[in-house]
Order: sequence, then C-alpha cells, then structure tokens
Amino acid sequence: MSNKLSVYLVLLLVFGMAMISIFDFSYIVQKIYYFIEMLLLIAIVYEFLYRYRLKEKRRG
Repeated sequence: MSNKLSVYLVLLLVFGMAMISIFDFSYIVQKIYYFIEMLLLIAIVYEFLYRYRLKEKRRG
C-alpha cells in the first residue's frame, strides 16, 4: 500500500464515523460498518509495522 492509499483510508474511517454519528442507521448496518472499519484499522496498523520492519532490516 502506498502513502496516498493510507491517507485515503484514514479519511474514509473518519468520514465513516462522522456519517454514522450524523445519520442513525439500522442496528445491523452499524455492526457491519464497524466490522469493516476494524478491518481497515488493522490493515493500516499492519502496514506501518511492516514498513518499520523493512527499515530496521535495511539498517541492520
């Protein structure tokens, strides 16, 4: 994943949370959306950890 993609994912997360708080979706839709957001957060965290490991390997 590139840097731009990460920025877009973070913006999507923030925008999605704002949309959920503004519009009152049904209970099931909220649960599905929160599940997708958790997957996105995990993907972003994993990407940063992966990049950090690559940098450490290059130094070492």
